[in-house]
Amino acid sequence: MRATELLAKQHQIVHARIAGLQSFSNKEWMARPGPGRNRIGFTAWHMVATRDWTIRAILQGERPIGWDSPFDGTAVARCAIPFGMPLEEADAIAESVSPADVAAYSEAVTGEILRWLARTEDVVLESPPPNGRTHLALSPRYSEAAYRHELDSNPAPMTDWATWQLLTRPAFAHCLFHLEEMEFARSNA
Repeated sequence: MRATELLAKQHQIVHARIAGLQSFSNKEWMARPGPGRNRIGFTAWHMVATRDWTIRAILQGERPIGWDSPFDGTAVARCAIPFGMPLEEADAIAESVSPADVAAYSEAVTGEILRWLARTEDVVLESPPPNGRTHLALSPRYSEAAYRHELDSNPAPMTDWATWQLLTRPAFAHCLFHLEEMEFARSNA
């Protein structure tokens, strides 16, 4: 099996789990895994927006899918950054997106990831994206201190990570952690 095929399978698993969130009640969607933590609804959107940001903004230097049709003007497009926003803004995202919105967004992003992987040779995965910082010009929100802190201190800037790391760490393993966190919050809602 090629590395790109393995990554494709991993992203299909994440999408299936995100699509399964459509069974969450409104009470569960608004639950928090602990005091001061993000609501499940935000975390679900954040997982997809982070995957979108990885595949489109970082790896391709293009606008994230969530900014454009069919998502422009919807709750999915409410925020230009996938992380680093204040809790109040994260809560507003949770209150405005539905599980169905997030599942549709995930389907579109997963499709983009699978198409990119299908046309990419494994050797590309070994190097950082050639223009990983190009995305910074796409939105003024990419200049905000909290966003830049998360982007640049992991301990090295994420844009300097090998492509396989971008596709496995923030876009896969990070999502698996959040999915377990969400199940915990749901069971305590």
